[in-house]
Parts: sequence; structure tokens; C-alpha cells
Amino acid sequence: MKKPLSFLGLAVALLFAGTVPGHAQSFNTDWELSTANGNKPGWLGTDNDTRGLAHGVVDDGNGNMVERVFVVTGGGEDGDPYAIKVLDAADGSDTGNDLTGIGDFPSPSSGRVLTDVDVSEDGIIIACNEVNNTFLVDSGTEDFRCWRWDSLIDSPTEIITYTPPDKNDDDVGEWIARNFDLAGRADDNSLTLLTDAAQTQWAYRFTTQDNGQSFSVTEIAREPSGEGNPPTGNLHGVGLKGSGASDFLFIEVGATTQPISYAADGTEEDRDQGSFNGANSAIKFFEVGSKDWAIAFRWDSGGDNQFAELVDITDSFALGNKVAETANFGRSNAQPNVNGTGDVDVRGNDDNTATVYVLATNNGIGAYTTDAALPVELASFDGTTTDGTVQLAWTTASEMNNAGFRVQHETREGTWAPLGFVESRATGGTTTDAQHYRFSVDDDLRPGPHRFRLMQVDVDGSTPLSAPITVQVPMQEALRLGAPSPNPVQGATTLSFAVKEATETTVAIYNTLGQKVSTLYRGTPPAEQTMEATVRTETLPSGTYFVRMQAADQTRTQRLTVVR
Repeated sequence: MKKPLSFLGLAVALLFAGTVPGHAQSFNTDWELSTANGNKPGWLGTDNDTRGLAHGVVDDGNGNMVERVFVVTGGGEDGDPYAIKVLDAADGSDTGNDLTGIGDFPSPSSGRVLTDVDVSEDGIIIACNEVNNTFLVDSGTEDFRCWRWDSLIDSPTEIITYTPPDKNDDDVGEWIARNFDLAGRADDNSLTLLTDAAQTQWAYRFTTQDNGQSFSVTEIAREPSGEGNPPTGNLHGVGLKGSGASDFLFIEVGATTQPISYAADGTEEDRDQGSFNGANSAIKFFEVGSKDWAIAFRWDSGGDNQFAELVDITDSFALGNKVAETANFGRSNAQPNVNGTGDVDVRGNDDNTATVYVLATNNGIGAYTTDAALPVELASFDGTTTDGTVQLAWTTASEMNNAGFRVQHETREGTWAPLGFVESRATGGTTTDAQHYRFSVDDDLRPGPHRFRLMQVDVDGSTPLSAPITVQVPMQEALRLGAPSPNPVQGATTLSFAVKEATETTVAIYNTLGQKVSTLYRGTPPAEQTMEATVRTETLPSGTYFVRMQAADQTRTQRLTVVR
């Protein structure tokens, strides 16, 4: 579910769009109950029956808001009854107070009484069943059902009873709600639930108008794209990017495609290009510090690889950047996970770190926190020109361990040249207050577009880069002739020229006797557009020459030295 990640003490590491974080991210283990550690609880068996997980702040029944982790278990081969375990989020300990009323829930003939659970932003606990409909003449249609608990001691209320239609027009079972996701709040009617039907291209969005007491459904067809038909399969995962008619993320276990981002209407927007492993079965979207993130559960059937992957998807889902993985449950005493099930949830912390809760079916459950604050983007980065001088200005919303910024300018060859260094204004490089910076580029810049970027220098030596900005430099005089580079020259050199208004122009080389050696350009160049000319000097004797530009009764000259 999309978490309401508000941060009271923004001590954040600085990051710039589309680059590697200023701090190399990894996860610290807060707590883990697993086969690898030898402390996996007895209720978390090895018969594939523990599949859904959620984190949230909920009412304990006495008006106190407490932080809990919820785990759906039971219904497996060992015959354990269905239950929603309630764990202390601080250490994973069992509170001993499972949610009530589950024993009265109807049991689908094909499916599960409960598979997944989630918590709304205002603390409403919602759990749903999983049904498999073949729509054969002699088979009944199972209803998709969801229940809510308003506190840890309340009885459940059924809020969704939906009879799904046949969407694949055959006798292949349509598993509905292998996984679902929540976003929004019940108290303002933004609460939204998204799930989908396996073996079809259909997803179902449920919204409310009575504070989560009942829901209406919108059917969403995931549309084909240039990559072909939308992937279908036996086990899907969905992740809302917001409440209401919002975009969403989608994964299909074992699909030949990577995870996909869809628009609210089911139009494919982006496909991951390899940031995620591909063998993922649950995915969550969240925001931290003006950046977009996704966390997904990675699995394999043998149990050797069971962990969560954290990916920065700010620029786009296709351009995601994996920044960290949680501890691998399969590092020791791995248990098979043949169904590929598991789940993830996330909590944003006041220091802009993120705590990820991971359930690896048959292998364990744990909580892991990033070892440094998740970075944020610059609040702004702009450039203006005044009398031919470029003024760069940028603002940071907050900083952590920031030594300063190297200002860089893109050369004509496409490389980046340093212009100067600006120290951080923050004491010790860390502040929660906005900081403002300026830098003047006084170089004789040719007319036309120029690109600049910032290299943020962290105290640990890492140097993430900003996205470049482009500043248009206007002509300040009627003619401009740039100095040849290189100069002195042996073989060939390049120079630039421009005119403020389109007019007949000549650029030629003269020797010290005033004799024209060669003409480099004759024509009418576009106004305020930098042109370039290459000077070949292989046939010229060593010595001094002059490059002369003539246009509109004016002249500009640059000295050129030829060496052998």
C-alpha cells in the first residue's frame, strides 16, 4: 500500500535525479525470525500456507495507536486453522492476540479463506480471501470477499462481496486476489483496494463512498503494448501508486517480462529494464523525500534466494535503479517455496530511512532498515544569463554529510569540464533547513545552448550527479569569433563563430604579410547560432597566422600559431 510517509526530522542524504545515491545503500537487520537463524516460529510452517503480510499503526481497542505487523497463515497441508497473527513491529514478538472472527468466514471450494492482509493509512485492517473460478457449467462461482477490523479487539465486518465475471472465456481457473494492495484512508473516502485475476489481463479497483463500509468495483483491462499482450499467469502481484483512479505496478511470477507500470486505465506506461530480478511475487510503491521507490519480494522455488529488492523509480519505472537488497532468507537451511509466494510492506522513518517488512513463505519473516537516509532530489536547479554571464542557482531541501558541489560545464566534445567548487552552507554538511546556492560562469561562452550540472561531493567521497540543465546564451555583440583550440596547432584545430543577425560572412586565414592563405567559410550563417570550422595546417609553414571574420562592416580576429 502507498504509505503516508511524512518525515518530521528530515536529515537526508542528497541525491540528484537519475544517478547513484550519495550513500551506497544496504539494509541493517532489525529483527528476523527464520530458518536461517533457527528461530522461525512454529506457526510459520513449511507447507506454503503463510503468504500475506502488512504493517500499520492501529487502535489497540482502548484508543491507543500501536504499531503492529500482521501475518496471514493457516490452511495448508498440515490442517492448521486460518489466522492473522499480530506481531510487535519493534521486535517481531507475537502479541498473543490474533484477530478475531476468522473461524466464521466461509471456505471457498477452490481457493483460500484468507490470503492477504493490509492496513489503511488511518489504521483500518483489511483482509481478503482468494478464489479460483473455472466457470464450468457444473461448478459454482466463488465470491471474492474482504473484511475489516477497526481495532485489534473488534469483530470483523464484511465489506466486499463481489461475484467476478468470466474473463478468459475458457475453463482455465481465474485465481482472484492472490495478492491485493491498499491506498488511502477510510475516513475521507480515499480508501482504494486493487487486485487482479490470474490467467487474464483484468484487474479490479474497489473504491468507497461510505468510509469503507462498502465498495464499488471498476474493471480494468491491462492493454497490450509494443511488447505484445499483457503477461498472464498463475500468480500476480499489484502495487497501487495512489488512491482512487491511480497508476499501478504489476508483476507476474515466472513471466518472461519484467515488472510493468500501468496507467489508471490499464494502458502500459513502462517496463522495468532489469532493475528487478524478474522472479518477484509482491510489489509496493512508496515515496520518500520527493522520490518514488518500489520494493519487491524476490523468490526462487528452491528457497535459496528469498529477499526484498529496493529500486529507485523516480525518473521512470523503465529507468529504475536498484539500490539495496535485504538479507537473504535462503542463506542457510533454505526451505523450498514452490508456489513463489511472499510479501513486503514498508514504513518511512523520521530520519528518511525506510524499514521494510519481508515475509518469505516457509522461510521466515523480518524487518530491515536502510543503513542511511534514502536520498532526495534537489529542490531546484536553474540558470539565467545577464550580459553574457550565466548565473546558476540551486536549492536543497535538506542535506546530510554534504561537503559541497562541483559545478561542471559540458564541452563541445561531450565531456564535462570543472568550473569551480561551492562548499556546503550547512554546519558539518548536515541540516534540515533549505539552503540556497549561486555560482557565476564568467567564461566567454559561445552563443547558443550550454549544459551545466552539479557533482555533489559527500564527506565519504561519493559523488552523485544532478540531471543537467540547459541555459541559452544570447549574442552580446554583432560578431563573435572564438579562439582556435588547440592553439598552438600541429595538424588541425577548431574554432567557432556566430553573428547576431543573419548576414554575409567570411572567415579566412591570413599570414603576417596580410596575404590570404585560405577561406574557411563564406555564406550567411543563421542568427545567434554558433558555427564551427576546422583549420587544417598540414600544408602551412610554421609561424603565426591570423583568423579573420568579416561581416556587416565589422571584423574580429584571433591569433593562430602553427608548429611542426
